[in-house]
Amino acid sequence: MDQDALGALSDDIAANGLLQPIGVVLDDTGEGGELAWGDRRLMAVRALGWDVVTARCFPPGTDPMQARLSENQQREPLTPVEEALVIGECADRGEPVALIARRFRRSVGWVEQRAAILDYPADLQKAIHAGHVTLAVATCLAEIDHDTYRAELIGEAKRVGANSRTATLWVAQYQANRDQIITNQLTLDQLRANRDEYIIRHACPLCAAESPIEQTRLFRVCPACTKRLEDEISARAAGRPTG
Repeated sequence: MDQDALGALSDDIAANGLLQPIGVVLDDTGEGGELAWGDRRLMAVRALGWDVVTARCFPPGTDPMQARLSENQQREPLTPVEEALVIGECADRGEPVALIARRFRRSVGWVEQRAAILDYPADLQKAIHAGHVTLAVATCLAEIDHDTYRAELIGEAKRVGANSRTATLWVAQYQANRDQIITNQLTLDQLRANRDEYIIRHACPLCAAESPIEQTRLFRVCPACTKRLEDEISARAAGRPTG
């Protein structure tokens, strides 16, 4: 754990107390056990010199992983990357996909989608974990095997809030030009210059100006306002004055 982060956690616990107990699965003696969760909290209170720490204790035989998963899901939703790591740990223990799906109360397809994240490049995993790209967008960008260009698209996706349709077009552009890029017949600057051809644009119904679809917005309006907007759009299209 980063020492600055550990120091900040220790300071917070010293000021506010341990708000969330650690979790321990007791052994058969009832006097010791295995830490199920709270390793950072335990390190922080040790740094404070505490001799006693509040713990939630589970009986011998409790699966530490299941206890940890339940605690995390109740306290704060896991990110897709965190879910993938738990799924990977379950798989390493030889658990079939169907059992892992029951642990998460999800479908087999959901588990397989998360498990695929473990094979994604590190920069893409980091972007998913930070919430900079959606899992749907990340699934598309994982097909780009050029590190520099993939990193650029991750930044672009974060900047414009790209959806999976746009990411799919980016990937199609890359794959169409991949051989030229690899053989240095096409530079990334040239690829960027042509990216506008792979942007979905939407015409505004009010002014007819075209904009990238990520920059447009959907609004929910009542039936009366919907009718007024439709009338105004029809009037503009016919060249009639509008109020």
